[in-house]
Amino acid sequence: MKVRFVVASVMSIVVLAGCSSKPQLAGAAAIVGDTQISQSEVTQQVNAVVSEVKKNPSSGAQAPSVVQLGGLVVNRLVVSAVLHRVSKDNPALAVTPKQVDAFMQQLFSQYGEQAVTQQLLLQSAIPQSEIRDFVEDYMLKQSIAITIAPGASQDEQSNALYQYLAQQAKKIGVRVAPRFGGWDEATLQTVAGDNTLSFPATPTN
Repeated sequence: MKVRFVVASVMSIVVLAGCSSKPQLAGAAAIVGDTQISQSEVTQQVNAVVSEVKKNPSSGAQAPSVVQLGGLVVNRLVVSAVLHRVSKDNPALAVTPKQVDAFMQQLFSQYGEQAVTQQLLLQSAIPQSEIRDFVEDYMLKQSIAITIAPGASQDEQSNALYQYLAQQAKKIGVRVAPRFGGWDEATLQTVAGDNTLSFPATPTN
């Protein structure tokens, strides 16, 4: 009877765990609400940044280290997930693909595509394949800032935006894998992480 009781107890725990609606962190770099940011996606972007920097050795000294890249990518993807959740809940804040394309064309025409691409790569760890998503997120931030702080100065709108996003992130729920440390709601960044063992020193072929 004792053996049967133990087996039944273990099975009930397994069933309860399997039925949980809360996304699990296994294989994930972070979870935002019910959106999972996979470790493989983060690694892929880190490798893309390292690969693009290697193609331009003269800029290597300015680029973030591999250790820093993981956290930068996770920060960006978490904030992006929060932005898209907010725009989904508030359709008036959303931007259309046509608007994103027009803004990118204007940006490249004004500053030059190569200059923009290199600056985003070195300063924000954004590979070329992710520039469009970055632009969309930037436009979402602008849309939210103007909506929540109309008529305010640029600094006031920026402060209002990050306070709002911090509140939304807390409401939605953000969990970060231990390899990246914890999530600081106030700064919308990972803190006190050690991801030195999370990524290869050079991109995989």
